[in-house]
Amino acid sequence: MRLDSLLVVVALLALAGLGFVSGTPLFEAIPSSRLTYLTFLTLPLLLLYAVLRRRYSRLARVLGDWWQVLGVLGVYESLKHMHANRITEWLGIAPLDPLMIRIDRFLFGDVLPLQIQWLSVSWFTEIMWVFYVWVYYLGPVVLLGWAYFFLEDDSLFYRLRSALVYGLLGGYVGYLLFPVAGPLFYVGDQFLKPILTQPVLQNLVFSTLRYNWDCFPSLHTAIPWLLTLAAWYRLPALGRSLAVVAASGITLSTVVLRFHYGIDLLAGVVWALFVFALVRRAPLRRETPKRSSSTTPMPTMIRSNLRLRLVLLAVLFVATGCAGLLAEQSFEKLLIPLVGASTPAGAVVLSVYFLGLTLGAASYGRLFGKRSNPLRLYAFLEGGVALWALLLYVGFEFLVTIFLPLLRLLSGSLLTLQFGRFLVACCWILPPTFLMGATFPAIVEALEGWRVPQAGRMMSRFYTLNLAGAVLGALLGPYLAFPRWGIDGTLLFTFTIDAIVALAAIRLGLTFRLRRRSQQPVTTDGSGTGRYSKSAWLIIVIGGLSGFSFFSLEVLWIHLFSAAVGNSVYAFAAMLALVLIGLLIGGLIASNLLPREKTIPSVLLGGIYILSSLILYWAFNRWDTLPHSFSIWGAGLFTFAQGELLRWIQAGIQMLPAAICLGMVYPLLFRVKGFPEVGRARFAGILSAANSVGCISGALLTSFFLIPMLGSETTYAGIGVLVLLMGLAISLPFTRRLTRITSMVTATLILVTWLVTPSWDRLALTSGENVYFRMNQVWPQSELVSFHEDTYGGMTTVVRNPPGVRGQERPYLTLLTNGKFQGNDAWERDAQIGFALIPLLHSTHFDDACVIGLGSGQSAHVVEAMGFGSIDIAEIAPGIVEAARDHFAHVNDRILEKPHAHLFLEDGRNLLLLRPDRLYDLITMEVSSVWFAGSTSLYSHEFYELIRARLKPEGVFQQWIQLHHIGANEVGSVLATLRQVFPFVEFWVFGGQGILVASESPLRLSPLALARYREAAVPRIGIPEALVSGYLQRVLESRLLAADDTSQLVRRVRLRVNTDRNRFLEYSTPKYNLSRLNHVEMNLRALSSFSSFARLELDTEATGVPGEILEVVENADPRRTFTSILANGEE
Repeated sequence: MRLDSLLVVVALLALAGLGFVSGTPLFEAIPSSRLTYLTFLTLPLLLLYAVLRRRYSRLARVLGDWWQVLGVLGVYESLKHMHANRITEWLGIAPLDPLMIRIDRFLFGDVLPLQIQWLSVSWFTEIMWVFYVWVYYLGPVVLLGWAYFFLEDDSLFYRLRSALVYGLLGGYVGYLLFPVAGPLFYVGDQFLKPILTQPVLQNLVFSTLRYNWDCFPSLHTAIPWLLTLAAWYRLPALGRSLAVVAASGITLSTVVLRFHYGIDLLAGVVWALFVFALVRRAPLRRETPKRSSSTTPMPTMIRSNLRLRLVLLAVLFVATGCAGLLAEQSFEKLLIPLVGASTPAGAVVLSVYFLGLTLGAASYGRLFGKRSNPLRLYAFLEGGVALWALLLYVGFEFLVTIFLPLLRLLSGSLLTLQFGRFLVACCWILPPTFLMGATFPAIVEALEGWRVPQAGRMMSRFYTLNLAGAVLGALLGPYLAFPRWGIDGTLLFTFTIDAIVALAAIRLGLTFRLRRRSQQPVTTDGSGTGRYSKSAWLIIVIGGLSGFSFFSLEVLWIHLFSAAVGNSVYAFAAMLALVLIGLLIGGLIASNLLPREKTIPSVLLGGIYILSSLILYWAFNRWDTLPHSFSIWGAGLFTFAQGELLRWIQAGIQMLPAAICLGMVYPLLFRVKGFPEVGRARFAGILSAANSVGCISGALLTSFFLIPMLGSETTYAGIGVLVLLMGLAISLPFTRRLTRITSMVTATLILVTWLVTPSWDRLALTSGENVYFRMNQVWPQSELVSFHEDTYGGMTTVVRNPPGVRGQERPYLTLLTNGKFQGNDAWERDAQIGFALIPLLHSTHFDDACVIGLGSGQSAHVVEAMGFGSIDIAEIAPGIVEAARDHFAHVNDRILEKPHAHLFLEDGRNLLLLRPDRLYDLITMEVSSVWFAGSTSLYSHEFYELIRARLKPEGVFQQWIQLHHIGANEVGSVLATLRQVFPFVEFWVFGGQGILVASESPLRLSPLALARYREAAVPRIGIPEALVSGYLQRVLESRLLAADDTSQLVRRVRLRVNTDRNRFLEYSTPKYNLSRLNHVEMNLRALSSFSSFARLELDTEATGVPGEILEVVENADPRRTFTSILANGEE
């Protein structure tokens, strides 16, 4: 065994032992590291290169030669993120930053990063970031791959591998013996210019601040120069130049980004020279492997076997479907910060996605039809999609900066704003989807060129295979890719898949001889003019209507899912996967189980539509019973997996039969009589375009017009009737008299059943029993007072409950959105007053306020009662506005009619984003639970940065967060994310709910706010005179974590920061919905261990504060409240 192999084995064993002793899982941090991403991005490409270059003998040795590389990188990443501080603490070595600072000042006059902080301009730090992460992590793998696969020089490869192993492991010993935190953390307050604000770097900053002492020697300096020296004599002139530029850029980035002292760099250079002296003694000779001529080259074998060609192409097209679905989900999530998370915004994105597919498919014949090799074209298309995914991965922040001014310019009205969002989505999504749309016609032309028997049947099969890939992507995205890798890792994974497909398709295009395209017209009507026949036009119309009906149904399913099944990202993932599975099963039936004749009769297609209408009717009558079925079947379920399985079963029963039937239609169109025999690729592109136009029309019309104007019930019934009429229109003209009569009678009976079917029980449909699998806010004796439906807020209801319900002595009203509690006029009033008062008591100015989330209007009313001159209210759901105005005016004092209150029907984040000139003294928000799909964007690092930018210098931000059905790690994640942006963050608990308060200024009680509270408490807020002091005392004693406590928490505990790119909370919080544990108590216990229970301080002298209020402030003791809460919890 070579020495480098032995060292890696020893390191792995030591790491395993350390993991066992410390109780930390081995390699816990590796799946989420960028080193992992880049390694598994690069190696498949190198392996594919070896396949294409027929380096089969070298492929057999890959595992034996490369496990050391993977092993040492794993050790490096695991130690970096987990164990370095533990080993140093066990050794009893104190951090040596003071010594490093003294050495830097002796050598350079001051700490080197402080000397060159003038280089910290945004564009330059972005470049340095690329060098520090991407070039540093990618370089070693690329260099080793170049030596191994391109040069096939084993001696050079072993030299580079030994240098990497010795350099990393030996350097890490230096980290452990000489622990250094780095200038960014030790002297960070001395820098005058801010460091790069890129969220990824800030995550790295906080991770390093809390866990690592990994600066001396600088391996970012040592490894690039070491590998450059080791490979110098084999590098060509251009390679030497690139290596020097890369090593120099990485070295400079370490001080520009403030991670290393100057002495760290010098130590890194010395270490590189020392290791190079060790590995240099290995002999340098080029070894050329011998190739056997006795075996048949793989491409020749493929050329002679049509079945093998089809299998290979099928595998590629499955991968295309998987990558396309992952890309679509990534694009949609990337666009949420700009276009919002509402259903209409999602419909805009979905429409642009299918618009791109439409244009790509329709333009195939005109733009690409003259190419003689469609597989090379297929490779070009997939390569373009791969490059676009990589572009979005690298340049997402730049794209936001570029397109934000356009949205601000068009934000004058809702119509122009939607048009602006459409333009932004077009710029981001249209190019890759245009390329995706042309892939299927290219595949069809390849099949035609191979003279495949039963081409129509084979086209149906390939369409089905692409759906299989889409199903795989739909499952991979929410259950693996996004939770583990975030959007970044998913985009890289998409890039890798598409790049491999492109390279493999290039190889297929070089190997296979394809028949040149026929120059005959696409199809004719018999006159030789080249025009389409009536049958062909009928197929196109059917394709368009098929897309319209199916996507109208899909929008309806999404809308109804929110109310009847679930509103988390996993619920929507189940819906999407089931729809695709239904299409897949329908495609398999159409291409494999139906008659094998070359063409099928149109009556079969019509019969499928009539059957689909009947199934839709059966499902129609189940929607209002679905929520209660979760209470019945889910009462004994306690885990996330059990709950998701039940959702899958219920959703599958509800949607799968209709999706299967409708999924059979499109593949059968390739086999129906009238589909042209010549020019199939071009006609397939036109048919695909017609289908996509129908999809776009269905999504937009249903989202913006049908559901808001007619409601989901009428729209659903209308689509069912439309499907029935389509079946009649297809089958009647082409069938015998008896068949026509039978079809007419059957369709008439189904139509009558549609017309006489009873309406949905709206109260049952919106009961919310599907949320926690039990009754929560709607009871058997409840009465529906108001029902409003739109695609922005879903189904908004107001429910009246009689006396005795939940211990209430009087009737009370409850406000619900899709069955989820939003507020009431009973016990929740007390809590919502407190939610609003907590940040108000820190306010020193009362000019401008922004309230995000109206709810019942109670919090906005308190803000107005405290005397703010101007209040902007952002509420995305028109139904909530209607309910607050018509049914909760006695709670909010008709806040929406106040002249200084301004309502904006807009997503709160977008409102702040589009109004950069509007600054506030207070921003307060009480939105839906964090586990709602899309809500995580209101708890992300980027959103908090936007909040900070919209606050005045002494402004205060408040945010509600639930404490039930959520874990301590998730609550801590929100705290860590907010603390990363604001220096002063407090955590309060009132009414069993969490309240986050943040500011750039120290948080102290404002005497002006206390005086205003006393003036407004009785006449305006509505607190009884006898309870004014007691209520204030309850509020003041509800602070659990002061600003210093929060800072201590995020320093001591490893918490994951939630960003727009990783969306951690979106995928972790839904897993607590079925938990029967007392999470409120558990969270309070976890957080209270970091609390000092410090008393609150006044901002200035208590001038103008009434004596009774001042006495309350002096006597308020948070320890008393939380000691009582925790003691009661124990009992």
